[in-house]
Amino acid sequence: MRRRDMQTNAELARCDTAPIHIPGSIQPHGLLLVADPATLRVEGGAGRIEDRLTDNWLGADLSILLSLPIPALVTEPTGTENPLVVIGAVEGRHEMFLATAHLSRTEDVGHSSGAPRLIVELEPQGVEVLPAHTVLAALERTEATFARHTRLETLADAAAQEFRNITGYGRVMIYQFLEDGTGKVIAEAKEDALRSFLNHHFPASDIPRQARELYVRNRVRVIPDAFYNPEQLRGNDPALPKLDLSDCTLRSVAHVHLTYLANMGVRASASVSIVRDGQLWGLVACHHTEPRPIPLGARLAARTLAGSFARQVAAMEEARTYRERINQRNVQDSILRDLTGAQDLQTLLARSGSVLRKVIAADGLIVLQGDANVFADGVTPSRDHIRKMIDWAGGFQSLAAVHTDRLSEQLPAAADCREIASGLLYTRINLEQPMHFLWLRAERLQSIEWAGNPHKDAGGDPQAALTPRASFEAWAETVRGRSEDWSRGQVEAATRISKAVAEAHQHLRTRALNAELTKALHDNQLLLQQKDEVLDEANHRIQNSLALVGSFLRMQLRASDGRSAQEVISEAQRRISAIGLVHRRLHQPDSAQRVDLARYLQELMDDMLNSVDPIWQDQVVLDLSPIDVASEIAVGVGLIVNELITNAEKYAYDGKPGPIEVSLHPNGDGFDLTVADRGIGKSDCVRGGGYGTTLMQAMIQRIDATLNETDNKPGLRVKISV
Repeated sequence: MRRRDMQTNAELARCDTAPIHIPGSIQPHGLLLVADPATLRVEGGAGRIEDRLTDNWLGADLSILLSLPIPALVTEPTGTENPLVVIGAVEGRHEMFLATAHLSRTEDVGHSSGAPRLIVELEPQGVEVLPAHTVLAALERTEATFARHTRLETLADAAAQEFRNITGYGRVMIYQFLEDGTGKVIAEAKEDALRSFLNHHFPASDIPRQARELYVRNRVRVIPDAFYNPEQLRGNDPALPKLDLSDCTLRSVAHVHLTYLANMGVRASASVSIVRDGQLWGLVACHHTEPRPIPLGARLAARTLAGSFARQVAAMEEARTYRERINQRNVQDSILRDLTGAQDLQTLLARSGSVLRKVIAADGLIVLQGDANVFADGVTPSRDHIRKMIDWAGGFQSLAAVHTDRLSEQLPAAADCREIASGLLYTRINLEQPMHFLWLRAERLQSIEWAGNPHKDAGGDPQAALTPRASFEAWAETVRGRSEDWSRGQVEAATRISKAVAEAHQHLRTRALNAELTKALHDNQLLLQQKDEVLDEANHRIQNSLALVGSFLRMQLRASDGRSAQEVISEAQRRISAIGLVHRRLHQPDSAQRVDLARYLQELMDDMLNSVDPIWQDQVVLDLSPIDVASEIAVGVGLIVNELITNAEKYAYDGKPGPIEVSLHPNGDGFDLTVADRGIGKSDCVRGGGYGTTLMQAMIQRIDATLNETDNKPGLRVKISV
């Protein structure tokens, strides 16, 4: 192990053992009281209680001291997480406080008897409290905004702005934890004068393991003024300084963290945890250059929005995985269909192997049975390297699939082929001779911009006292030996596909042993009968579509209004192409009556984008769910999409490229098709209005659909419901 790695590990170990959950003190902007939940007798406290509340507090009855009833909810242990309860307003000597209470957990340290303690926190009420209906309405609006985003980048941007609105802090960042423990700022909303950390990486040592555990347990943490002097816990019980304050809002933080903030130029800080499936996905990190408290209502709203953000992230990832699964199953079905003409595994892979590689987004694919090379496609390493990869992956026998995006770090013997094999996805099927599948990805050089040099030697001794980083100046590092990471859907797909190929291999062998001439003749007769049915059906539909083409060509000629022949013919060509694409789908063996609308729209958009400026290809985002529809419906939807995209290309951005989103999702017995842009909107420019509009209205009526146009803020959002 390198010296730098040894030092980093030592620093992480010291961070992970520092007792940050039992600081023995609080931040001075509030007061803390510790009482026996059975007798409500105050046993200790922290803060300037005598100056701000009363002299006679130690040993007093808590309900009398606060002039408030103490609800049973916070005096009776539940055995699980004990909720934070607002118990009311408390009048101090010169100010009003808001009192909240919670019961310490039974495993917490801090009392000689080992029983849980009742902890009451008093925070000054210096900010006007918003009515509940105002807060709830704002939360509902923000959650609806989150739900409209289908990409993490735009969702995180929207979230950063919303959290800045709630907290009023000068810089708010959405910080995502990566698999290696480091973090990255993926979105940011800030004042112009403040420095940006957008896309910067931070080392794992900045937020150690036990700090992450606290973020899951106590999901909102605020430091109103990082230049504070802590107030110590005091009372008659000698164990009181060891009280676990993990759930306390006023908990004092480690001095190293305050120094860290000072080095960043931060005076006030707040963090809201983003927790997904019980794991810390990331943080909403808030910084301010002046002291700034956040009232309880705003903290609760921020916690609720963080939960909404986490749910939307989960929904997006699940939707992506679902689409990947559907696509992989289509590939699997294609493999099974290819069995019709394949005589052996080599023939089968010769037909489908390239597809198997591309569908996992791999640069190389190798299939071996025993020691024999059955198939290879793309760029692949030497036979010696392949054998070492199989031996390494074989050490994970309990896993259905083994994958890594940094193979040379885990298998040093693969370092000299990292240019073509930095990523490996391996599956194995146990037959009479094991079948090995290796999907490979080439090296992708990554330039990572850190907020400060994460490897800089702070001066040496790994056992020295923990000190924070002093510099956050941008520091770039080029990382080698890594590939694009494998998604969960791709790993699942590789497992299913390898099983499908193995089953296909077994099926081929069985069929070869049991083939009979009479069965082959019977199958041929069925195929001929199906072919006749397909041809009859296709002929009927083609006749109808040709009549439609003739009609709208005549209508378009009348509506040309002196436009150039090239423009008129180009528009007609795109409409005819939309109809012709349906008929190409109908000639697939499994598509005599129905068309997969998602695949059809994908191909239609590819055709349309190939005929315009290539810059448009990066601007159009598709979110399409597989839906089977009749061919007549597909023709109508294709023509409608053709007109909407044409209008957006012409009018939304004054003829220049700009973002367009096309989504297709089921809705009850039908589906919703949405085409949205972020251009000038319809109020500023009339889109279409000629023959294209007439054609689109005719198609909407023909497929019994409804059209709804709304402001996309900015741009136009058109929703077709069928």
